[in-house]
Amino acid sequence: MPKLIIVFAMMSMATTGPLSGGFWGLDGWIPGVITWETWFTPAPEHSTGSVVYYAPNVMEATAKYRELSLEEYVDGVSLMSPGDIGKIVWIRRAGHDWEGPFLNVDCAQQNHMYNNIVYRGEVVEVGFRTAEKWGMASRTGYFSWKPILWKLDNIQVYIGEEKPDTLDEPIDYEDWFKDIVEFGGSVWPRPVFYAPSDWRLPDGTFLDSSQ
Repeated sequence: MPKLIIVFAMMSMATTGPLSGGFWGLDGWIPGVITWETWFTPAPEHSTGSVVYYAPNVMEATAKYRELSLEEYVDGVSLMSPGDIGKIVWIRRAGHDWEGPFLNVDCAQQNHMYNNIVYRGEVVEVGFRTAEKWGMASRTGYFSWKPILWKLDNIQVYIGEEKPDTLDEPIDYEDWFKDIVEFGGSVWPRPVFYAPSDWRLPDGTFLDSSQ
């Protein structure tokens, strides 16, 4: 009976999310809510990790909601930090040249960021049309699709206006994040994004996302 109680408690934390430490899904233990300062820390200019993808039409809808245009870009992407929204991104798959430009139109939720990076190895998420191009998924209907690969590893991400020529070795994004992460934050009040790059609290307080 005691073992059943422990398992039930773990399942409960997985359902409610990590407010002061807990499990997120089945991925692993999260020490607590990261601070806003951690969440808003921009990614390194050149980093490496894994990529996953959005469902069909979601990246486009997110860009439209944030009043960001994808007309001049290959696709939209989501880096982990809100401090990177609005930036131009280039992506390199193992064995391929740099692709882009992509526009970063989204970010991880504050209470998802640790899990995404530490347990899933994510450095970026791409739109569905890029996932199709890369053979990660195929569309079966307007809102439906068939997954083929949910994640690609050894992805390099460069943040910059122009396609990079030569670069030093990329920073491992997971290792970098573990060095800078701090806990003790709160998910309320939830900041709101104002195009093109401002984040504010519901009372209008401005949060600096351009560190």
